[in-house]
Amino acid sequence: MKKISLSEIEVNDLLDLYQSEIDRAQRRINNLKTIINKLSEGQSIETLEEKPVKVKGKRGRKPSIRPVEVNVISEIKDKKGKVIEVESRKRGRKKKVEEVNAAPQKGMVVEAREIPKKRGRKKKIVEINAVPEVRGEKVVKTKATIEKKEKKKVAKVKAIPKKRGRKPKSVRKPIKGGKGENKVKWNDFIIETITSKDSMMLASSITQAALEKFQIPSNDRDRVRMAISTTLTKMANKDKVLQTYSQKGIRGAFFGLTSWFNGNSEPINDYKKKLM
Repeated sequence: MKKISLSEIEVNDLLDLYQSEIDRAQRRINNLKTIINKLSEGQSIETLEEKPVKVKGKRGRKPSIRPVEVNVISEIKDKKGKVIEVESRKRGRKKKVEEVNAAPQKGMVVEAREIPKKRGRKKKIVEINAVPEVRGEKVVKTKATIEKKEKKKVAKVKAIPKKRGRKPKSVRKPIKGGKGENKVKWNDFIIETITSKDSMMLASSITQAALEKFQIPSNDRDRVRMAISTTLTKMANKDKVLQTYSQKGIRGAFFGLTSWFNGNSEPINDYKKKLM
């Protein structure tokens, strides 16, 4: 197998990354321990509220409730003098009504019961029902259905097809550095911190100093650490403002000013013991 060689900066970045994973796992363990302690002491634990499950409704338009129509019968005399009762016509489609066996009296209103509709096109029906004689004369009741109107076509709106594939992963927002005069310049902060301490520092020590100076909450420690690690790598490899020094038994590299190192990239004797 091929051996992969890593520079000191890359090794430091990997060490910081793994250390943050260990810290996150440690916080998780502490959280679980507190939950176990609460359960053993009989304390209540807050539970999440269950969201109501949305029930999928039926498709289509809801049936509208129509009022029952009332047929008013009026008397009409034919040429021979016979009285014929004819229902007053109304616009629209007529509903089926049950037959009335009893003979209605003059001026009486007949209630009609609604019969459930059948699917499909209705046929034209003309019914003639004989009614018993009233006042010695025959009364005939006629019913005529009006032609069925064509149903209006409803234009269906096509649903937009959903995009396939995985959703893009949410990118974590970088730490806010402020605007204008309040904007944090990490290059200047790192140089000022190392110069004021007058000693070579680890990346974790510089991160802790940034949290204390800018009063950043501990939840944002990982993002601050990544921002400082990126800036340190750039200052050491590209800008050549800083140099690194490693010591056996200590994890990570120490960063110091270039003026503190000699031509062999070794720190001056005064700064070999000044480590943070």
